[in-house]
Amino acid sequence: MGMKKSDAHERFFEKTRMDKSGCLLWTAYTDNNGYGRFSLNGGPIWAHRAAWILAKGRGPSGLVLHKCDTPRCVNIKHLYDGTPRENSNDMYERREKPPLSKICKNGHRLTGKNVRFSK
Repeated sequence: MGMKKSDAHERFFEKTRMDKSGCLLWTAYTDNNGYGRFSLNGGPIWAHRAAWILAKGRGPSGLVLHKCDTPRCVNIKHLYDGTPRENSNDMYERREKPPLSKICKNGHRLTGKNVRFSK
């Protein structure tokens, strides 16, 4: 038997607190980048994505991005449905560095000899 929507809402909002800036901060588990995780519909998802689904009743068409630039924020008013390109542009404009990997998507070790950066 599945969990009732209200049960998921209750579990979700028990793990939040409002700060002075209006961000609804995730107070449960966060990863190394500060993004929360929440179990919804039988699997773990990003807490800000769960906030979107709980508020809208459906997933976004793309990514759930933060207007406030606070990874722990799950305030639906601070989130928007965006594209990977918009996410990259946001990181560039805010001068954030995307996470660096030591392994490429094909499993090869990345070294200075086989890495190129482009604008």
